[in-house]
This record gives sequence, C-alpha cells and structure tokens, in this order.
Amino acid sequence: SDISYHTLGVLLCGMASAGVWVCLDELTRIAVDVLCVVSQRLKAIFEGMAAKLPAITVDGDEVTLRPSCGLFITLGIPETETEAMRQQSLPSHLKEFFRPVAMIAPELLVICEALLLMFGFTDAPRLARKLVVFHEM
Repeated sequence: SDISYHTLGVLLCGMASAGVWVCLDELTRIAVDVLCVVSQRLKAIFEGMAAKLPAITVDGDEVTLRPSCGLFITLGIPETETEAMRQQSLPSHLKEFFRPVAMIAPELLVICEALLLMFGFTDAPRLARKLVVFHEM
C-alpha cells in the first residue's frame, strides 16, 4: 500500500524490457491514484507489443519490448469485514488488461506422491501421506 507510482512504473518497464513474468500480489491494496498511473504504463506497453514495436518511449526513456513478458495480479480475499471495507475493487480502466482466473488449493497428496516417485522412493504413497500430515500441522 506504500508503493509509489514511480517504483511500479520502473518495475513494469523492467518487466517489458527483460521479457520476464511478474506477479503483483494483492493489487487492490495499492492506492487508486497509483493504479491509474500503472494503467497508463500498461496501456503504453501493451499497445507497443500489439503493434510489434521493438521499443517505446515512456516518460522520455526508451524501453525495449520483449514479447515474452507477462504480468499477473492477485486481488486477495479480505479476511475481516473491516479489511473488506478498506479494500477497493480494481479500477475499470485497469481491468481491461487482465483476464479473470479461478484458483483452487492444490492437492498436496498427489503432488507429494508424484515428487517422491520421481525421486525414486518405492513407498511413495505412504511417505506422501505422512508428509502431508506433517505439512498441515
């Protein structure tokens, strides 16, 4: 919530020029005025990529564009009513850049068993159950 528009702008330009994937966790906790600036930067980056430009100019700086970059966000789930009232929804001009995706909790038993089998454990099902119980403690 204390992040500045400049910091986020530098992060987004770095993401675009390095071609990396970035996940901004609980974006709705960031101030609305900062999100507006983020929206403008994203628009410039995505329009440049759609036009297949090698670079764009953002605030007087040239930013190289690599199409391998990706931006993901999480909105977070408020745990209390007070937190829900403080947390604003994502501004509509920012929503246009993202697609909603539903997430569920992973099945730890299946994942753990597969990993144990991959590493050669012969008694993977029994060990996986024990590890999951230990993890849930």
